[in-house]
Amino acid sequence: ACGGTAQGIGDHTACTSVTGAWIDLNAYVADTANVDSSVKFIGSEGVVSLASGNYYLSGNLKLTMPAYAKEGAVITICLNGYDIEGPDGAGEAGRCFACGGTEATFNLCDCQGGGQISSKATCNGGVMTVGEDRRAVINLYSGTYIGSPASTSPGSAFRFMAGVIRMYNAVIKDGVNHGQIVAAQAGGNVCVSKTAEMTMYGGTLENGTANKGSNVYLMDTAKLTIYGGTITGGKNSDDIMAIGKSTVKVINLTGTTTMTTSGGNATLDFDNLDPSVTKTQNLLTFTLVGTGTTTTPPDPTEEPTQEPTQEPTEAPAPQPGADAPADPTLWIVIGVAAVVIVAAVVVVVIKKKKT
Repeated sequence: ACGGTAQGIGDHTACTSVTGAWIDLNAYVADTANVDSSVKFIGSEGVVSLASGNYYLSGNLKLTMPAYAKEGAVITICLNGYDIEGPDGAGEAGRCFACGGTEATFNLCDCQGGGQISSKATCNGGVMTVGEDRRAVINLYSGTYIGSPASTSPGSAFRFMAGVIRMYNAVIKDGVNHGQIVAAQAGGNVCVSKTAEMTMYGGTLENGTANKGSNVYLMDTAKLTIYGGTITGGKNSDDIMAIGKSTVKVINLTGTTTMTTSGGNATLDFDNLDPSVTKTQNLLTFTLVGTGTTTTPPDPTEEPTQEPTQEPTEAPAPQPGADAPADPTLWIVIGVAAVVIVAAVVVVVIKKKKT
């Protein structure tokens, strides 16, 4: 039912590369046996509980409640060229997806192209949210994800507070964060906070609207590493804003991206910036313009290698002519000889006086 060549890159080359049977997500959501009424977002009557499996869309899908990943679930969802529209509920009840338990994996892709997930939620993480006590892994291989376009929306399309997020050829766009509280109007498309770490290998973040970080907003100790892709078109503020002790590391990108920090403790790391990217600065705002990805990113599926420990080595022997500490026994010999010489001189002087 799900075939074709995926638009994603990295370790996902086609939906046919996924092992296991495919499950019709439309039929799964319609089955009331998959509803868990014990888990409720504010305003919802429950959630659709997603177990581990490979899901595909057989047609456009309208959610009536959020879909929730079970503890430890490994979930692949292929849009298959169709759309998912979020629930009509206000606030958290309007979310599309959330990670349950302490660990879960979401792989989102679209092997046919043209599919999208859109949210009407009036809260952060309308398309997907990962709470701070979760250790989720989110792989955005392909597909288009749209935050709430409502002018009164107080939330971003994605909210990540923990876990690892990898973005490949996906598109996240048009998220609007116009909350009632000015301080909360941050991250139109993506809000990365707490201990979450996001890596962008490709894809596009565009046309987000927020007063702080129109496309991406980072806070706390969150990290964003950019090996490639496009982050542009932000409205009302710079494309990326980092505050707290968060870090943005840029290796390469395509197009024009603006970024800034606030508070003085956040870090914008350009130490490994590809030579093809130009960087200019105006006060606290940096503007980066890239022509395309020429840097080869590391394989995200490889386990990091442990840094080798270096055994301490003996100090090198002093070279001839170099200053070196003298042997203490040498000083003893010199001292004794000096005493003997002085004594001999005294004896000679006394004998001369007697004569």
